[in-house]
Amino acid sequence: DNGIGMSKDFQAHVFDSFSREQTATRSGIQGTGLGMAISKNIVDMMGGTIAVKSEQGKGSEFTVTLDCKVCTESVKYPPIPGLKGTRALVV
Repeated sequence: DNGIGMSKDFQAHVFDSFSREQTATRSGIQGTGLGMAISKNIVDMMGGTIAVKSEQGKGSEFTVTLDCKVCTESVKYPPIPGLKGTRALVV
């Protein structure tokens, strides 16, 4: 993103639960500091890695790396009744 970025010191803690570099009072940005911790937990459960590069005032780049199997044949899944009439991205 091209947001506010983060300091080098904070980058070591960005994936910690309830971790915020600044309070919402100072930054004007709301949040609990759980989003990146949850994201890292999901990536870890999938056997992947997540990394961050950031520069204050210029933004942040998060890279997720996952090993995925390649399917060699077409697979057709039946409709999901609970999603009928809704818009959903199922991965």
